[in-house]
This record gives sequence, C-alpha cells and structure tokens, in this order.
Amino acid sequence: MDRGHGECLFGNEELAAVMAECLGHFDGERYDLLAWCVMPNHVHAVLRPKEGHELERILHTWKSFTAHELNRRLGREAELWQKESYDHLVRDTADLRAQVKYVLANPVKAGLHGWKWVGTVYEELAAGRRNHGLPRAGAATSLTPTYDPFSYERRRSEVVEVMGHELGGDREIRVFTSQEKWNAVAHKIAKMGDYKPEIVLEKSGVVAVDPRDEEAIAGINRSETPKLVTVADGLEMETIHAFRMLAFRLDARHPILLKDTLQPAKESGDFVETLLVASRVIGSLICDGIGDAILVQGEPAPGQSLRLSYNILQASGARIFKTDYVACPSCGRTLFNLQTTTQKIREATGHLKGVRIAVMGCIVNGPGEMADADFGYVGGAPGKINLYVGKQAVKFNIPAEEAVDRLVDLIREHGKWIDAPAEQPAEV
Repeated sequence: MDRGHGECLFGNEELAAVMAECLGHFDGERYDLLAWCVMPNHVHAVLRPKEGHELERILHTWKSFTAHELNRRLGREAELWQKESYDHLVRDTADLRAQVKYVLANPVKAGLHGWKWVGTVYEELAAGRRNHGLPRAGAATSLTPTYDPFSYERRRSEVVEVMGHELGGDREIRVFTSQEKWNAVAHKIAKMGDYKPEIVLEKSGVVAVDPRDEEAIAGINRSETPKLVTVADGLEMETIHAFRMLAFRLDARHPILLKDTLQPAKESGDFVETLLVASRVIGSLICDGIGDAILVQGEPAPGQSLRLSYNILQASGARIFKTDYVACPSCGRTLFNLQTTTQKIREATGHLKGVRIAVMGCIVNGPGEMADADFGYVGGAPGKINLYVGKQAVKFNIPAEEAVDRLVDLIREHGKWIDAPAEQPAEV
C-alpha cells in the first residue's frame, strides 16, 4: 500500500480533508482518537472506543459516510473500501507507543515528506507538529498532555501549602476529607497517628472546574501562582476520563486533587463495590502520574473512607504508611499453610512502617513474584524455609517453626527493625 497502488483518492487534498474530518467528528464522544494518518490509498487510526461503542460500528460509520460523500463529489457510484479491515489490540504502553510511532512515520516511510494528513494527541512523539488537520474545536487531538501517558513519571506540579501541609511536586500525596467527616472524628484525631485526615476540603481553597470548560481552564493557567484544582462534582462524565482531560489541559504547575467519584454518596451502600470503584479510579490516575492529593467521596462513613484512602495510596506504592506484604496466591506446590504463616509474620512485623515483605509458597515462581520486596520468606522444601534479602537467597533450609524468628533477626541485621511501640495508634 505504501507504494501507491490503487486509485489513491486521498492524494486529492479535498478528499483527504473529508476523511480527516470524519475521523475527528466523534472524537471524544464515541472514542478517543490517539493517532491517525490518511494516506493516499489507506487510513491508519489508533483509538480507544468509549463504553457502549464497538470498534466494528465505528469503522462502519467511517466507511459508510466517506464512501457516500466521496462518490457524491466524484459524481459516481463505486465501491470505495475493502470489506475487511486490519485491527490490532494494543497490549500495553510499550505497544501503544510503538503503534503511534508507526502511524506517524507512515508518510515518511512512503516517501511523502511534508504530508499534513497525520496527527496525534501525544505531541512529544509528533516531532513538534502542532497542526493536526482536524478542525473540530475541543477535539482530543487539540490537547497536549502535561504528563507522559506511555510510562510512569509523576506529573511535575509545583509545591503549595494547604492547612500546614505541603503537597505537589515530590511531596507526599495528601488525604482530604469533608468538614462533616472531620468533625465526626475530631475527638480522636490526635490518636490516629499516620491514619488521620490531613486537609479539610472546604478550607483548602481548591478550585473545582469542568475540564471541558476551556475558558475556566485558561483562566487558571493565566494565574501567576499555582492553584490546587479538581474536577467539579455533579458532572456527567466518567471520573477517570474527566481527570485525564483536566491533566491534559491544565498547566503542569497546578497540583490536582483526585476524587473517586463525581457523585458524592449520601448513604452507605455495598462497601466492596465502593472499594473497587475507588481503587480503580484513583489507583489508575496515580499510576498515570496524576494526582497530588485524594478525596474519597463514595463512602460516607468517616472511618471507612479514611482507611480506604490510605490503603489505595499504600497499594499503588504512592505513600507507604505501614508494612507492605506480597503473598503468592497459593497452589499445589505451596510448602506451608500460606494464610496462617502470613498472619504470624504480620503479627511479628506489622509495626515496621515502609518495609516490604514477600511470603511465597515455593522457590519455583516465588522469587520472580516478590517484586520489589525488601525481604522474602519462601518455601524451600517440606518444613523448610529460605529467607531472601531482595531477590537474593541468604538463609537456607530453616525449620519452619523457627523461620519467623529468623526473619526478624534478618530484618534486624539489615537495620530495618524497630521495636513495636507500647501503644499502637488507633486505626480508623
């Protein structure tokens, strides 16, 4: 195809413009168009269909409209598109980057230097190309991300101080709560230790906006000082999409307060559902590198919402406030009772803030599954345990009944041990 076989109708600028406008028409509504290229005899598109819109239907709409419009302009009745399309399911961020680069490089590869019918939302891959040829105002292709969506790097916001706490930049991600919830736990805040609420939403001065409101975003970006910004409640938008759009449009210097939902709950419901939604939404955005503070609104109970907030930060690795445990799911090779053993290890080490401990049932897959654990407790043989520092085995064939104590000794040897305080802070 790159050799120019076939009619090459899109070599005609008028017809190429029809195709480009068609690609952008439902961008942001039925799909997110991440990269595109209209070649003389074929079209490339990297897109993310939105919920309720299937790829097959999107392609049919593109083909049907352009076939009728091009035939009308050419004064003919003819088949324009081949029946089959080639599609590729993007596996991960590395694959996405590769696909976008391939699409952007297609014109040059075919010898079409200076070809203008090509574009992407990721301008750092577009070699400075800012005019993407899609005229629809507000299309996703007019946005430039202030974070790298292909790999993890925390968004480079500036540090601001709110209620005595610094947030933004490389500071800890802070936990917000409402004034109502703050009042409900005010009598025990001093005893909550690392688990207490830090900032009251109503006293924070946060600016709430609709990320689709270009005038409001532009006003914030004109500010001489960084502003703490969030997405306004009550909007009929997917929460993740709303915050990603905000991060795209907002200057990177402005910190962002994340929310789990834009529809605050008035009454408690199924907590498991609340947990899953909050973890998916806030966790996904943190993994994008977006977010300098979080607010859980889907759970009205003060204690539950605070515990959920801190556990999301812990699970995402954004803020470690207690011992972190990694355990294998258990299988037929497991050489000890995983649940009982893990509980014994938790009882002995649960006060070691920031220490990561892996508990693995066997040496077959265990070391590879330990991720970034500081210490590992791995079944080596029936009744025998191997201990690891990082991914390096250092103690072998320890009797299982002695292994927890030997793990504690190993943690001491490496300077990670502290004695448990006489009184633990109250959990909320």
